Amino acid sequence: MEGLRTPEDWGEEYRRNFSAYLSYKDKLRGLLVELLHANGLDFDNVEGRPKTVESLINKIKREPSKYANPLEDISDLVGLRVITYYRETVSRIGGMIEKEFEVNWDKSERKMDILDPDQFGYLSDHYVVKLSESRKSLVEWKDFADLNAEIQVRTVLQHAWASISHKLQYKSEVEVPKDLRRQLNSLSALMEVADSYFSDLRNRTETLIDSYKDGFRTGDLDVELNSNSIELYATSKALHSKWIPIAEKTGFESLEESEQVTRVSMGVLLRILSMIGLEKIEDLDEILRGADSWGEKVLEHVHNISKEEECICYAVLYDIITLFAMYARRTVVDEEIISETKFNAGMLRAIREFDAIT
Repeated sequence: MEGLRTPEDWGEEYRRNFSAYLSYKDKLRGLLVELLHANGLDFDNVEGRPKTVESLINKIKREPSKYANPLEDISDLVGLRVITYYRETVSRIGGMIEKEFEVNWDKSERKMDILDPDQFGYLSDHYVVKLSESRKSLVEWKDFADLNAEIQVRTVLQHAWASISHKLQYKSEVEVPKDLRRQLNSLSALMEVADSYFSDLRNRTETLIDSYKDGFRTGDLDVELNSNSIELYATSKALHSKWIPIAEKTGFESLEESEQVTRVSMGVLLRILSMIGLEKIEDLDEILRGADSWGEKVLEHVHNISKEEECICYAVLYDIITLFAMYARRTVVDEEIISETKFNAGMLRAIREFDAIT
């Protein structure tokens, strides 16, 4: 009889089928990542794990009368966690889960909705799910049709709170010494406020970006230089399709830019523009309009000097703009500014010899 089986018996059965739970975790994680991308939902990470055999046995031992059949009754044998950046995205991801899975609402909870403002605890939303009927019928999912999984959704800060409070080994307010309770609740409140501020900053950033777009459409370039304005300006002027082919024609090596490369080269550009006294997009626009007459010569010069130094120049848009800005303001470019570019030896020599361009 199942009721007479020991926790160790259930653990052994779980161990025999562990590979199936591991496979389910891997497929669910892949599905969640795919769905998040398809729905345009930004996220930091998607974690997953099957419960360990030891953890299952201990859970049964803690509440032996609660589980007639632990492998059916325990809902988090497979657990996934989606970590995102903003609180509002938590709700949007929850809506996606409701749409794509069969949610067991008796075992699921949105902790944002049920915790009082001063209540101790982390605020992850928990969804106990099974595959939707349409997905169960697919060949690649049929082996997992009857399995539960728990999906947690939380922000990065909620994840940090959960990790730290778990490290402190306080799982409920009653476990916290009274002398520490006030401080711990204050810390929880601070992190919740920080979450709200991050959301507010994102909303204000989006509003600012919209104002830049409106201004660029009407020709208003009286906009401060920052990563958002430069990226939008480069897009509005189609600078990539204009200057990359010219750079490659002069001998620059083609390069498929990654986000990391773009961010680094944009950061260098912003520092250089500040150091040579440029503050507005209209200042940069004036230089790039002038580059229509001399930009190709600058690129040829940089490539030729770099070739002499046995260095390779890569066609990276923001690096090209940096070179143009330094050429246009070469009378104020000193060694401190040159060293800030972190360019290779050939490009550095070429910048020092800009006056040789005729």
